[in-house]
Amino acid sequence: MTATCTLVEQSLLAELRLTQTLTFLVEREREALQADEVETLATIVIEKEECLNQLVHALAESESAISAWGRELHVTNDDATLEQVLTKVDRSTVIHLRMLRAGARACLDESRITSLGNQALLRVAMERNSALRDFLARSLTPLQSYDLRGLRSANDTHLMEWNG
Repeated sequence: MTATCTLVEQSLLAELRLTQTLTFLVEREREALQADEVETLATIVIEKEECLNQLVHALAESESAISAWGRELHVTNDDATLEQVLTKVDRSTVIHLRMLRAGARACLDESRITSLGNQALLRVAMERNSALRDFLARSLTPLQSYDLRGLRSANDTHLMEWNG
């Protein structure tokens, strides 16, 4: 294995680890949403943002390493893809690197699906909180009150008398 091939392998491993971390964080986010743990959720969102930033950096490093490896193997274009480069190497390397890339993509797909569910949970929670806030606002507005003589309006006039 050449140094450039090793660099590609390391960058793909970094992608896989980061996508696994992202999947874990998205699952923790779901648990926090379901448990209504706002502080935990805030921490997870920060961790997730940091993980995504690292993943963007790792993807850029992978592209750069793959391009360099492509130049080394005389692949015709400067922006060689992993699949183009893999046509020039042995079968065991192809299988290994494809498995790394496939693992990272599978984790990303799982994270996307779970994130969509989390967005739905968040929307429901926000709607529930909004409905509760509206209900409380209406119930705390002193439009009418009751006393021993009956229903009264806010301006202290009787609307209905109790006969009893």
